[in-house]
Amino acid sequence: MKTRSNEDWISSLNAKGEAKQNALSDLREIILASLPYAVSKWITSLNPRFEPLIQEATQETLLRVMDKLDTFEGRSRFTTWVYTIAVRIALTELR
Repeated sequence: MKTRSNEDWISSLNAKGEAKQNALSDLREIILASLPYAVSKWITSLNPRFEPLIQEATQETLLRVMDKLDTFEGRSRFTTWVYTIAVRIALTELR
């Protein structure tokens, strides 16, 4: 997975074909790597709901990011923005 600037993320996710698929795949990996730690404060990884929660929140995050891509203002790193969305979605799912 390559390191991307905010502009690279936006450009790749707005592209078509392989560039977009690669960016989505990389973004999915980033979410799956970071989200478990974030939600482990509220639910233990031993809980049978943990893994389905992570998978569902990751999928929902990708959909939400693509839907709201034009609202990214660039005040933070793109991945930080995505991470915030992912955590909020996961916590909403836990309620």
